Amino acid sequence: MVSRVRLAPVSAKAARARAVPTDAEVEKLGRTLRKSLQKLLDDVCDGPPAEHALVDRLGLDRSSVGRVLRALREPSTHAFLAGLPSPEGLTLVAEASSGLGAATADVEDATELFANLIHRHPGKRRGLNARLAAGAPSARERADRDARRAMSKAAAEMVGFRARRIDATLFVLPTGDPKRFDGAYLSAKWGVELLRPNGPSVSVGSVRPGPAAPRLDYGPLDATAPADDPSSCLLRDHCRAANRATRLEFVEHGPDGVELRLPASEPEVGDSVDVVWGQRIRHSLLRRQTPKTQFEWLSTLVTIPTDRVVINLLLPPEVWPDVDPVAAIRFHRSQPPVPPTHDRGALPGDLATDFLETSTSDGLNDDEPLLYDAANQLGLVPSQLRRWRFEWAFPVLNSELTIWLPLPSDR
Repeated sequence: MVSRVRLAPVSAKAARARAVPTDAEVEKLGRTLRKSLQKLLDDVCDGPPAEHALVDRLGLDRSSVGRVLRALREPSTHAFLAGLPSPEGLTLVAEASSGLGAATADVEDATELFANLIHRHPGKRRGLNARLAAGAPSARERADRDARRAMSKAAAEMVGFRARRIDATLFVLPTGDPKRFDGAYLSAKWGVELLRPNGPSVSVGSVRPGPAAPRLDYGPLDATAPADDPSSCLLRDHCRAANRATRLEFVEHGPDGVELRLPASEPEVGDSVDVVWGQRIRHSLLRRQTPKTQFEWLSTLVTIPTDRVVINLLLPPEVWPDVDPVAAIRFHRSQPPVPPTHDRGALPGDLATDFLETSTSDGLNDDEPLLYDAANQLGLVPSQLRRWRFEWAFPVLNSELTIWLPLPSDR
């Protein structure tokens, strides 16, 4: 026996109430909610709202108030909606404003429509935000940043240690060699800390004392220091540990390499250390293109979970390039790297340079003592250097950030 179920017809109004919101609905709601929220906060603060004043006036936590203000500063409707707190959070703002005598009816109506929009969207708020991110670069970048922050935190908890920041710096040094420049490389691990007791021994870098290849000659920045002693590469004035000297172990890992490691279970949980070292690499950088090489490059592999990676490229006036360096982020390390084309998106495995904050400036000041001191030690004039700076927040563990310096052609 086959039973039959008769379905009641659904009205057009009810169908619309259940349907996935259209782009036009999202845009209209965003404009309405923005206008009503802006008017409400202007009324509460008697003018353009400031976060600290608004927190004091409403008696709410800084998180909800801050999210509303940041969302209102977003230029696009999609980024505005993605940045808002939940409808419940908006309701708290409206209720607190009502207690100060502000008219809240428009905000309450728009908040109810916002809650309905979220309810109708597949995946609710998460699904709506994913849709908004696809149409708003700032919202997409925020979603990516949040995901990478979560990944970085999880990786740190898994391996048991982290660094606040990792810096890599390359100084290009003029020489009398018609084909090559010298290079000086600085590596800094700032705020290295263990997250649990009895943690692992942490590698903070590797140095290559003495000649490492027929044309390469590695040595400390201080030309008077012994070249075959790896501890000569440490920049002790910039290495710091709370309440004690920074201790390191030097472990040979090849015929010409020595690994720098923190001893097991150091630093103590809740403590941190800064480890900084540098090396001069003679005859290491090409001056001009060759049939096989069109770029010089500086690469940093993210081997420690960290909040950010910074790469600095510093050149004196006589070696300033005609074109700016190119930055690329890759998941997989390759040796040697494959030179990019001028189309930055053509790199295999490239994540996109949207994740990087880049800047160019002329001159170093003594407010950055590591770079300033190193420039003086290398015989350079800090005020005459041109600097390219690349910063990547919450980098993915085992990813690689590479800076490519296009070489001039003889033609």
